[in-house]
Amino acid sequence: MGGNHEKGMYNQLMVVMACLDAMEDSLCCEKREHKKDVDRLNKKIDSLTQENRLLKDDNARLRSIINNGSSNTSLPPSTDQKGGKPANTFNGRKKTERKAGGQKSHAGTTLTKSDIEEKIATGRCRHEIRTINKVSGQNYVTKYVADLNVELVITEIRIFADENGKFSIPEQYRRCAGILVHDHETALYHFGTDHAECNVHIIRYLRKNTEETGNQWSDKMISLLVGMNKQRKGLMA
Repeated sequence: MGGNHEKGMYNQLMVVMACLDAMEDSLCCEKREHKKDVDRLNKKIDSLTQENRLLKDDNARLRSIINNGSSNTSLPPSTDQKGGKPANTFNGRKKTERKAGGQKSHAGTTLTKSDIEEKIATGRCRHEIRTINKVSGQNYVTKYVADLNVELVITEIRIFADENGKFSIPEQYRRCAGILVHDHETALYHFGTDHAECNVHIIRYLRKNTEETGNQWSDKMISLLVGMNKQRKGLMA
């Protein structure tokens, strides 16, 4: 009687263990399937992440092109037509709380009569006299008009042959000499002996960097360039 009971318990235990083994196999198989799903989804996420990054870069590139104008690139003001904005209306000055026009305590500058007479006396300008009404004695009133006369001056350099009939042309007349300041147009690098880029264009590039990236260093660089130029003008005055 006791032996049959023990045998029955053993059989039940074997059945339970077989069920557990089958369940474990099923769980392992399901785990492998889940792992495959996770790997597949991870690959899909990586692919979508890469695609999203490319789309963001492309979007940023297109936005950069759309936002180009005469204020932040070397484009002429005639291209400033985006958003219904008329051409040639850009003002590079930053907005302040001050009213438009002359500011209080600002030291103005103008040519005085003594300044003009000093220039005439030093011969630094051409002095012309025009009379109104009939000239009679020395009783007259003087009014000065300061103007600029821009005229084309062409200098012809004549280089004669030496005793052997050869022409020795100096280097400075073989090509354009000096520093050529321009807006980084590549065609201009074929001229001149040295090059410099106009600060106005550099400031536009820096302003564009600040607008698109929010970087503060470009704003600080603008302040540095403007300050250097102001200091230079002060020393030359």
